[in-house]
Amino acid sequence: MASKRIDISDGVWLEVLEEKENKLFGRIEIDGLIHHELKPTPSRIEIRKKIAESYEKEVPVVYVKSIKTYYGRGLSRLHAHIYSSRELVERYEVRYIIDRNGGIELEG
Repeated sequence: MASKRIDISDGVWLEVLEEKENKLFGRIEIDGLIHHELKPTPSRIEIRKKIAESYEKEVPVVYVKSIKTYYGRGLSRLHAHIYSSRELVERYEVRYIIDRNGGIELEG
């Protein structure tokens, strides 16, 4: 699969390296690299909104599981889940990940 590019903000973008459909949990799992040279790592909420927009989903079904920033490189590794419904989010996503992402209704 060719990589997909999602623009997050001016000079910051996400390169989706792998996209897997997990039918058991009703979600798409994505792995990618966030390019943010000379800029801070974008927030989970900002990333969540842009992924939802790119995949034509509602924000409450998108969750950033992890962001690992490489020191001094302007590059971060990302793992995220995109669920097919809110019910599946409530059934399978752990509470601390939901809270870390601003809550189901995006409180942050």
